[in-house]
Amino acid sequence: MIEWLSLNKISKNKRKEFDCGNQTLNDYFYKYAKQDERKGLAKCHVAVEQGLVLGFFTLSSYLIQSKNAATPYRYEPGVLLGRLAVDKQFQHRGVGKLLIYKAMEWVCESPIGVKFLLVRAKNDKVKDFIKALVLLHLTPIIL
Repeated sequence: MIEWLSLNKISKNKRKEFDCGNQTLNDYFYKYAKQDERKGLAKCHVAVEQGLVLGFFTLSSYLIQSKNAATPYRYEPGVLLGRLAVDKQFQHRGVGKLLIYKAMEWVCESPIGVKFLLVRAKNDKVKDFIKALVLLHLTPIIL
């Protein structure tokens, strides 16, 4: 059964063992995610099963300038899914999909006003993967 843990429940050794195949994301998870949490910049959510880190994603608040002339607000509130990674040993097994669905679920259930989920896709492969999920489920998302 998959558990959703906060980063402070994941040991430094477990973070160091994580390997998604992208050194930038590996380094972020091991070295910088905790710093971002301490600074209030992002929250890292980790999927764990039987003590193994399957993957993680980060969520942050985000504002975009409103283009809606009918609203008195200059900005619209949303959430940024800034980083998402799946350990190599669990890739192509639906974990990435699970991470995105969990992020969307949490955003939709947020107790604060949230108008959109912004995903920063780092390459076309990731962009196409997310677009396919979104079109399948008609969830409002901005890439």
